[in-house]
Amino acid sequence: MESLSRVRRGEWTVVAASERMGLSLRQGRRMCKRFKESGDGGLVHRLRGRVSNRRLSQDIGDRIVKRHPECSADFGPTLACEKLPEEDLLLSPNTLTSLLKERGLWQRRRRGRRRSHRERRASFGAMLQMDGSPHDGFEGRAEKCVLRVLIDEATRRTYGRFYPAETTEAGVRLEEVLCVQEQRGVGQDGCMRWRNRWLQIDAEHASPRLAGRRVMVKQLAGGALVVEHQGQRLSVQALGARPGPAREKKAIVNNRHWKPPADHPWKKAAARRAGPRVSLAPAAPTRDLHAGQRKAG
Repeated sequence: MESLSRVRRGEWTVVAASERMGLSLRQGRRMCKRFKESGDGGLVHRLRGRVSNRRLSQDIGDRIVKRHPECSADFGPTLACEKLPEEDLLLSPNTLTSLLKERGLWQRRRRGRRRSHRERRASFGAMLQMDGSPHDGFEGRAEKCVLRVLIDEATRRTYGRFYPAETTEAGVRLEEVLCVQEQRGVGQDGCMRWRNRWLQIDAEHASPRLAGRRVMVKQLAGGALVVEHQGQRLSVQALGARPGPAREKKAIVNNRHWKPPADHPWKKAAARRAGPRVSLAPAAPTRDLHAGQRKAG
């Protein structure tokens, strides 16, 4: 407003005032015109005090106010807006809060009593916090279930799993609790020994990180065996005997001297380089030579 006052007093031009206010020249001229005609009131936005075009209709507002105490009176505005679409009523939490305030139905909830600070537990497993979520997590792609979440207070590690219901009988398998449980070491070949029996971990679960580790073997009441490692169930197969060490094949070494045959290309090439073979007359015996010399003498 100070810039427009200077324009009216002739100290500044409209161009300078528009640059100072961060407006375009066209918008600056429009503001100067309103300021000259209506004074300070001409700078107020023209939509102030008018009803918004996106305002909820009176009928929808009455339906929301009527249904809110019946279906979501104990909910906050955010959770209530998630339940209202089931009634074909879509709105934001802020809109719902404003609507309830206009009707005098909004009461701010007081917080609970102030609690003193407490240090976390010192070791893992000393205290677990558990809660369940019954919402449709699979969005109709599977049967409805409950997501149970455990949070360890010392390390803040979480563990979550889906169960049929939020009951103890559904978070717990009694046949695996009331059974014989012992730990066994896994060999380099993925085998373990259980009461004179040898078990082989299947290839789908066998990995180098299991070699040398200890797994939990559970023998159920019916005799079935369950093998688990860090909460993951492993599929195993029983072996008839103890797996022996793999035998190494000896390398085959050929020490025989190889002699090429007569028709080998090497011999044919050597024969061609030597030329045709020359045949010599057989030598006369020595006694026949001496006899001829005596006759001549």
